Amino acid sequence: MRIRRQVTARAPYDLRWIRRGYLFAPWRFEHGKPVRALLSPSGHVVEARLVQSGSINRPKIQMLLSSATELSSGDISSLCAQLDWTLGLTEDLSAFYNIAKNDPVLSRAMMELKGYRVKTTRDLHEMLVSAVVSQNTNFHSFRRMLMALAERFGSSILLDGRKVSAFPSAQVLAKSSRKALERIGAYRSQAIQNVSLAILNGLEGQIEGRTTEEATERLMSIKGLGPYSAHAAILYGLRHYDAFFIDTYVLKVMGNLFFEGKRPTGSKLRDFADQRWGAWQGLALDLLLAWQMEDHDL
Repeated sequence: MRIRRQVTARAPYDLRWIRRGYLFAPWRFEHGKPVRALLSPSGHVVEARLVQSGSINRPKIQMLLSSATELSSGDISSLCAQLDWTLGLTEDLSAFYNIAKNDPVLSRAMMELKGYRVKTTRDLHEMLVSAVVSQNTNFHSFRRMLMALAERFGSSILLDGRKVSAFPSAQVLAKSSRKALERIGAYRSQAIQNVSLAILNGLEGQIEGRTTEEATERLMSIKGLGPYSAHAAILYGLRHYDAFFIDTYVLKVMGNLFFEGKRPTGSKLRDFADQRWGAWQGLALDLLLAWQMEDHDL
């Protein structure tokens, strides 16, 4: 079954920037178009392909959904909503743009990456597992582990002779063999199961409506999640734009941009970001990191 839906994205929007910035969701590119697998609410694996038509200032996004089975109207609506959420297609960022235009560094980044958006994961579980997998590794190793988790533990279908695998559910990872997880995630296997069990025990409800500080405290109570993983999960899993994560790359980039090439301490950088961008500091950070990066090879 193949379904096509069109969404009018909020301008400006440019789909090309999926290749840029921090990317925790398992997107890949085929023939220059972004592709990923999703699970529908009824449990069907669906491959989503996106194409942009129109201009950056009048963007239209074509969602091409392919499945081995018939999809209900509810499934289709949910899948389109997932894609809208993960890519921020219809998100109103006018308040952030008003702040950014008065910041000499942010305004330049925004101009050169016109139409850029934060890219989130499908849900909090996918983000927490991705944050764990990304610990102490480079982007290419992280991507290999992320895709291997989907191929080994996720639900799969055959489309045109190709295997398409969705990201594994919390139920599956929580019950999986530790040794099997270790073959993919090494020492991270325990933390992967810890976050999966937390999701099954109602983690999302426990942090829903909480402040970023409260959500961070709850996430860091899960063994294997530190400040970096917790703040990244809140930013890229919940779209809380006041969440500001710090790793060595962040310290390097922000040091070059704002501290005359010297790496600030984590506490000094947090104070700086809080004073300069306030509730938008996480979004500002993501944009600046993307601006300083090359396109990912996906």
